[in-house]
Amino acid sequence: MLGMETTRQMVDYLEASGSLETETVTFNFRNIMKFSNYKLAKAHLRGYAKWVKFFYGNDKPAIREAINIKTHEQSKEWDLTEYKTNLLHNYACTLHPKD
Repeated sequence: MLGMETTRQMVDYLEASGSLETETVTFNFRNIMKFSNYKLAKAHLRGYAKWVKFFYGNDKPAIREAINIKTHEQSKEWDLTEYKTNLLHNYACTLHPKD
């Protein structure tokens, strides 16, 4: 956005231009900036798992496979370390349907 390199620059720009009119919007946006890539990947994976469970219904192997594939994609997309990737895979196991 306009050649801005950091989220902080974007917030400053929006505040200066009057686009962030209320303190609540500014506060919520600043709280979002505090999340780590791991937490964002985990939240995205949780939402994806809910959608997959709805889409596939009772097909447990397909649900597990979709969650595992998405976990691999998330770890690469969010540029997670090996340790955080292992944590995300462990979390993905808790999202699998129970037998």
